[in-house]
Amino acid sequence: APSRAESPQMAEMGVQPTHEPSRQKPAGVFSDPFGWYAERATRRPRLMFFCAWTFVIALCAAGLPYFEQTESSEYDWLIGTDETVRRSYALKSAQEDLALYSTNNERSVKNTDQLLQFVYEAEGNTDNLLTPTVLAEMMKIEKMFYENAKFASYCHAQSTDKTKCAESATASAITRLFYKTTIQQDANGNTAVTQTPVMTYVDFKTTFSLTTPLDLTSQAAIDAHLAFILSAPNGLYAAALAAGQSDLIKNTGAGIDAALADSAKLLPNFFDATWSATNLKTKYIQSFYFLGLPLSGYANPYVSQETQSEPGNDLIVQVSDELKLHFGMKETLLKSPFQSEATFATTANERVKVYWFSQPVMEKEWELISNKDLRFAILSFIGVGMYMAYHTRSVLISLTSMSMTVCSIFVAFFLFRVVCQIVFFQFINFLIIFVVLGIGADDVFVFMDAFHQSLDELQSAGEPATLPHRIRHTMKRALHAIFVTSLTTAGAFCATALSPLVPLRSFGVFSAMVILCVFTLNALILPPLTVMYTRSLAGRGWCASILIVCTFGLCGTKKYEDPGESLNGSQYVVGVDEPAPPPPPPLSNNPFLKMVASPAQQPSPASQNPNNPFAATSGSQNPNNPFAATSGPVVEGATPSVEEKLRPDPAEKRDTKKLRFTERFFYQHYYKFLKSPARFLVLLAFAGLFFLGAYLWLQLDLPTEPEQWFPADHMFQQYQELATNKVFSAAPTLVNVSIVWGIGGVDDSNTNPWIPSDLGNVVYAENFDPSTAAAQAYIMRVYETLKTAACAKSACVGSLLINPLYEIRNILGQTSSTGALNSGFYYWLNCGEGNGYSGVTVNSLNPTVGSASSGYCQTTCGGVTVTCSGTATTVDPTTNPLTGDAFNAAMCAYANVEDTKVQYPSHVGFFTSSCATSPASRASFMLMDAASSLRMPVAPVAFKEVRDAWNDFAATWNADAPSELGAGSATSTNPFWLWSVTSLSLMDNVYLGFKVCFPMVFVVLSISTCNVVLAFYSTVTIAGIVTTVIGVGAGGIQGWDLGTAEAIAAVIVIGFSVDYCVHLANAYIENDAVDRQSRTRSALTTMGISVTAGAITTIIAGVFLSMCILLFFVKFSFLICWTIFSSYVWAVVFFGALCMTAGPSGNFGDISWVFDALFCRKKKD
Repeated sequence: APSRAESPQMAEMGVQPTHEPSRQKPAGVFSDPFGWYAERATRRPRLMFFCAWTFVIALCAAGLPYFEQTESSEYDWLIGTDETVRRSYALKSAQEDLALYSTNNERSVKNTDQLLQFVYEAEGNTDNLLTPTVLAEMMKIEKMFYENAKFASYCHAQSTDKTKCAESATASAITRLFYKTTIQQDANGNTAVTQTPVMTYVDFKTTFSLTTPLDLTSQAAIDAHLAFILSAPNGLYAAALAAGQSDLIKNTGAGIDAALADSAKLLPNFFDATWSATNLKTKYIQSFYFLGLPLSGYANPYVSQETQSEPGNDLIVQVSDELKLHFGMKETLLKSPFQSEATFATTANERVKVYWFSQPVMEKEWELISNKDLRFAILSFIGVGMYMAYHTRSVLISLTSMSMTVCSIFVAFFLFRVVCQIVFFQFINFLIIFVVLGIGADDVFVFMDAFHQSLDELQSAGEPATLPHRIRHTMKRALHAIFVTSLTTAGAFCATALSPLVPLRSFGVFSAMVILCVFTLNALILPPLTVMYTRSLAGRGWCASILIVCTFGLCGTKKYEDPGESLNGSQYVVGVDEPAPPPPPPLSNNPFLKMVASPAQQPSPASQNPNNPFAATSGSQNPNNPFAATSGPVVEGATPSVEEKLRPDPAEKRDTKKLRFTERFFYQHYYKFLKSPARFLVLLAFAGLFFLGAYLWLQLDLPTEPEQWFPADHMFQQYQELATNKVFSAAPTLVNVSIVWGIGGVDDSNTNPWIPSDLGNVVYAENFDPSTAAAQAYIMRVYETLKTAACAKSACVGSLLINPLYEIRNILGQTSSTGALNSGFYYWLNCGEGNGYSGVTVNSLNPTVGSASSGYCQTTCGGVTVTCSGTATTVDPTTNPLTGDAFNAAMCAYANVEDTKVQYPSHVGFFTSSCATSPASRASFMLMDAASSLRMPVAPVAFKEVRDAWNDFAATWNADAPSELGAGSATSTNPFWLWSVTSLSLMDNVYLGFKVCFPMVFVVLSISTCNVVLAFYSTVTIAGIVTTVIGVGAGGIQGWDLGTAEAIAAVIVIGFSVDYCVHLANAYIENDAVDRQSRTRSALTTMGISVTAGAITTIIAGVFLSMCILLFFVKFSFLICWTIFSSYVWAVVFFGALCMTAGPSGNFGDISWVFDALFCRKKKD
């Protein structure tokens, strides 16, 4: 270390300096990189400033071409290592593989993901929506969709005629009950709609006449029509037969029967749960419209599904925009159009509220709102920049610092994408903007405050205080502190890199890189910037400063007068609030020195008195300490030397006239407060706060209701509340669950861990063979049992595993309540015709009679009595199954029938383009699926309960599965089924972050401070911050559950909890004081101002997010601000009081000897 002059008091007492003063030696690039760079920054500031920015801009330019978001996929936020996700991925991959061998007619498959739902709610005095006025208005609204010129081009089409929309496209629309609607393409490919009121069925049973249209202007006619549909028994067909109306019934009778049956079955879908035959009034009505796949040019729905869905999605979004215009819903600066109400009035005091919802519309709305909310980052930038300019007293430093913050993101992206080859980069990564604003500003404050304090610190230390020395001193002090906090913060963000979720991993790695890049840019740019500003701009007016900046310092500059050159480096400055000590007598006449020179009269060790300003200095102290012991490390309790006893307390060396307001507050008022007995009350209060936070944290639980992402006044949130409250008898969205055999799992070798959708290749069971009698009988037993399988979970409606309103789709064969086959493969064999198998022939003159003299036959086919004669036999999967090649050939043929591909899409896997092979191709997998009784939307916990119930059902049956079939697995490709896995695992990521954060902080601080006691205190402080944020803030103040948004935001703000405590801990151990109170005072004075300014700017960066629309950003805003507030209070108040009371003095807790031994360093004499 360089030599230092001793204080004047010691000189007058006759104490000789231990070292002769000497000049500072030039720093080496390796031995002292900070000193080396400081020398060049002061010697050639413009050159170093230009070179630094050239390097930064070059890296930004290199990474800029790659700066784009990764295209999203449905697996982005799914845990690819979870068994539930892997099963779903395997099934979907198998179906995509099968798509290479399968074709569907254009738009013949209904796409449930392209659903547009309308909901109507009566408000005011309206108690019934089934009135002529309301029905007419509903018709006008829904026509905006199905009369759109493109609707007929994307609707679910008839399998035999793609130009006509299938009835299922509008089957669940309220208009079907009152209008007969035909939708098809005209000659130009545009939509043509023919619509007339339905014929009334009321008099048909007696007159068999369908010539009277329903009078939709009459309330009585509407009520009678609905009551008849609901209460009339099926059998009009039989009644017409009995009346001898055979000609009529052949054309209309069966159709009437089917129409009535379908309408009666669909009624629960339309109205609220209170509607019935005795109550024909409803306050809620809903309608559904579906589009179809595949589009022209695609073989089936599974080929590039996202790409071919885009035109239909665009149509739905376009209609949604037209509806917003229709209802006058407008966007404002702080509001989305969907935060306005869509209503129409029926009378002066009655109105109807309209909702519409579709997954494509919600995704588009999420994208638009996210972009809108991110605009608040501009306000955050402005706010942080303004405060930085106020604190540093320089607009130039503020603008440069904000530019460094922005560039750090692009430099980090270069390292992220180009160097590390990490390909996943999405929306969540942009949240680092709000994080790095506060951290970058904090780094600048630490550096600039250290530079501001350097003049007095060097002067008091007896060292030269010229600008080069000040820059060197500032870099050593500030950059060390910034590096330690940057390292701990980056480490805390890296904890999220251990998450199984790719977006969080990507965010963690990218955030850590940004934090380290901010540090690097500050270290490169701030020293030359500070030199240029101090020499040319400090103290200048606006006009002069602008002239200097615009001319790059060529005009308007004056010769710089360095204040450090006029100061006496050995002068000791006493605070103006403290009286100057009287001149001491000469050493020869000083009885105190004579006394301490005698060991027998030695007083108690100074280090044992915490208030002794002359306490011994630890050997692990800063080597630049002018008052450090020069004879090696001091052992606690050892006899202090004369120099040590006369050495003034560094905490008393500050001139309060030169202190800024915040520094003076910590130096005087706050120090007196912490020195008083009040500090014990502070420690007691924070201990109570810690236990309160821990208690409230333990009370938190996973959400029991669906999570809220939009504000309460948003249409989609209100729609979700209607669905959550189970307003309607039937669920708008079904969750289909499949039981799959033949798929063995996923081979994840050679996958890219940064591509969420790359989970591997599906593996098929080698011995899978469903053609055996045992395998088919087993599948049918599973099917029959599933019909009535019980489910005791609260989320299972009706205590059943399946929804009984919807049939279980079993491609092998479906049965009626009597056990007779009525659909599926074996029904097709017995009653259909195909691939050489002759089925039932229905007598056209008497459609109740059928016959078959050869092939396969059963006595009832679709309600028709059949006579089986000759060689005709009945095949049955249980009693008389086809087996071997006969089964494989017939099943392969059935799988390629167009109706089969619509009714059982990809339910059996034949990976062949021809079924006429010998031996016949064998199926690679087979499945049956059913609608779960679970009603959307539900909380993730409910999803887990239902998943467990399905898994238990499959596991129970797997115990008896024949070996050729293997174990079956219950799975679903429904995104909400899979998202629930993510929701429940996100809190594990939070706890994982904490597990990594705490040990990391302890280790880093132990290395940085070489003091385990201080590292332990810091870790305890951070634990208090965490319990305050999660327990008191999220649980106590906000009343949140541990939901998805809370978990993601908590993972992101983990890094915030360490900064301020780490700053103060380093400042405590690195200052020149010896006893705990002086150390605490110096740490708070030097670093308190920077910590305070950093907290203010981070809160400014986060508070603007509270103005966002998406609740995730609002919650994120609260967690940022509350984390910063908690971190600041715990660090400044609790940590300060703890160090004042029990902080390490001298070399207590010092572990520098460990590193001396580890690196074989010898202690200097």
